[in-house]
Amino acid sequence: MKRLCIFVIMGIIMICTMTGCNTLTAAQKNAIENDRYVLRDNDSYRFTFRQSRRSPESCDMSFRLFYGVYTVYDLDVKENDTVHIDFESVSTSGQFKTVIVTPENEIVTLTEGNGKGRLSLDLTKGTYKIKIVGKDAQGSVAINLEY
Repeated sequence: MKRLCIFVIMGIIMICTMTGCNTLTAAQKNAIENDRYVLRDNDSYRFTFRQSRRSPESCDMSFRLFYGVYTVYDLDVKENDTVHIDFESVSTSGQFKTVIVTPENEIVTLTEGNGKGRLSLDLTKGTYKIKIVGKDAQGSVAINLEY
């Protein structure tokens, strides 16, 4: 009887551990189609795997099963300035995009899916956010900033 209780308790703990932290909200699942969700100040995301190296000027990240919105950079521009953004994304499955949110809450898409490029932006005073948005996405993203 004592062994049976121990096995039942261990089984409950294992089930709770495997399912309790793995919930995916409807908003996270549909973030790629919902601009209002992308514009929110708070991020909401889930990765089953994420590995990244990040500094104030660059970010390299690889991920699996990414859902939701994740802010990579907050750029706080004190006065008019030019920023150069080099970016590359490789999406091997799902939907994925990299965007910039302006202080006026406009969304500028850098890339969707696979893409590579360099963008020079003349920024006015305010806070700009570089975000990644995914739905069942697997791949990698690299961003380098010069300002």
